[in-house]
Amino acid sequence: PQGVRLLTVFLYLSDVEEGGGTRFNELNTVGDNIGDESIPGTGGERTILPKMGRAVIWPSVVDSDPNLPDRRARHGAETVVKGVKYGANAWIHQRSYKESFLRACHDDGGVVIGGI
Repeated sequence: PQGVRLLTVFLYLSDVEEGGGTRFNELNTVGDNIGDESIPGTGGERTILPKMGRAVIWPSVVDSDPNLPDRRARHGAETVVKGVKYGANAWIHQRSYKESFLRACHDDGGVVIGGI
């Protein structure tokens, strides 16, 4: 009902002494345009280092077709080796997630119920 996820916003709420980065395995960035804020890998991956107040924003779909996932957006959290990691995320969808449930337009086991 809410459509695909268009953007992800991740905010680091704490500094981490070691580990805890956000790793994008297929980002293939050109150059080191993020500077010392990330660690480039050897196979096209890039790890964003956690730092309190830092926000990372990435698209989840390709520009030419917002219904196709962008494989470069695949990511994962690395293990925190030392310290504690706190973060918050927000997902931006095509349509309002709340609105579709308020209107009872959700899919319940393959059957659309209610709706306007």
